[in-house]
Amino acid sequence: MKDTTKQFLLLGHRGSSLLWPENTLEAFSKALEAGADGFELDVMVTTDGTAVLFHDPNLKRLHGIDVGVEELSYDQLRDLLNGKQQVCTLQEALSLADDYDCWVDIEIKTMQWHVVRETVSKFSPKKKIISSFRHDVVSDWAKLDNGRYLFAYIYQHFPKDIDAYLSEVDLLKPEISFLDERYDGIADRVLPWTVNEKNKIVELKQKAFFGAISDFPNLLEEENQRISQNAGYLISAVKNIEITADGIKLVLVNTLAPVQIKEISSDAEVETSEQLPTWWDVGKSLTVVIRGNPSYLLVDTSYTGVMSFPFNQLMKWLQKGINEN
Repeated sequence: MKDTTKQFLLLGHRGSSLLWPENTLEAFSKALEAGADGFELDVMVTTDGTAVLFHDPNLKRLHGIDVGVEELSYDQLRDLLNGKQQVCTLQEALSLADDYDCWVDIEIKTMQWHVVRETVSKFSPKKKIISSFRHDVVSDWAKLDNGRYLFAYIYQHFPKDIDAYLSEVDLLKPEISFLDERYDGIADRVLPWTVNEKNKIVELKQKAFFGAISDFPNLLEEENQRISQNAGYLISAVKNIEITADGIKLVLVNTLAPVQIKEISSDAEVETSEQLPTWWDVGKSLTVVIRGNPSYLLVDTSYTGVMSFPFNQLMKWLQKGINEN
């Protein structure tokens, strides 16, 4: 029988990465403030041997710069992104994790894993997971440090032999859409990603899974604790508010990640520049006009689920967020 009293770990995916710049100290700190037990991060190595945190091998998606992360030195990378995004090192992230005594899942995105291993060795081995899609990297590292860290295979497929995987590593990290009943019997050794629906998180916890990786590390908080955090998702998108005789016009721009907007509604009239539901790509704008005297605004997206905000409070949050930016 599984030990159902074991802690269920909820880790922030690249930190709290839909509200804050991914793989940065800010994103990691905000994930922990939101209630996460730790965070997942992605590691690459610069030409001068510095382990830095980036998910993509290229800077194009995040910054529109067509250059590879591992083609630059640390100073070149930092200079190139000056004013765009903090360049976070693995050392900085692990120092934060040790200060908070939290879990950290270190996903290896580089073949220079020996550099990563050297950096990781400077910190406490407690609550450290070493994972990668490159199973050879995980296997080779595990032969050197078996028992020191937890080692995990990441994958997006249905393995022919789950037992074979389990014999080689401590944890399995399947993508959530490939999770099925075969995993229920080994739940305490499974850490699925990326789990963004609260009911799925609750189900995994009830089945005593090791944990889950989520873009929304506050999913298990009570609603009154979650509302201000979820408001951050909307605040980060609203770039302008205009109050006219016709109503309140909000101009939103997606700067975070592609998302489906399923519904925006209220107890007043709501008009959107795009017919909903719609797929909202990064960089795309959306205008929302609210007419009348609303008491709430409901926003439903594929990432957040249904968010319902008291309208007067939401307007205060939005005005404050725009002024700070």
